[in-house]
Amino acid sequence: MIEKPSENEEEYFGRQEIERKRKLADERQAKVQVEERERAQALHFMKCPKCGMQLEEIPSATFACAYTAAACGLTPASWRRP
Repeated sequence: MIEKPSENEEEYFGRQEIERKRKLADERQAKVQVEERERAQALHFMKCPKCGMQLEEIPSATFACAYTAAACGLTPASWRRP
C-alpha cells in the first residue's frame, strides 16, 4: 500500500523545487547579462559618442588619440597610451 506523503514533506519538497528553479533563473539571468554586456561592448567599441561613426587612431610617439571622418574632432575620452 502506498502511503500519501505528509503535509510537511510536501511543503519541504515544494520549497526545494522552488529554490532549485530560482537558482536556475538567476544563473540564466547572469549569463544573459554577461552576453548582453559583451555584445554592447563589441557594438560600441571605437565608435564616436557624438555621431556614432567609426573612430580612427592617430598614432604618436607618446600617445594615440582617435578622430572621426565626420569632423567631430578629437575626443579626449578616446585617448589612450599605446
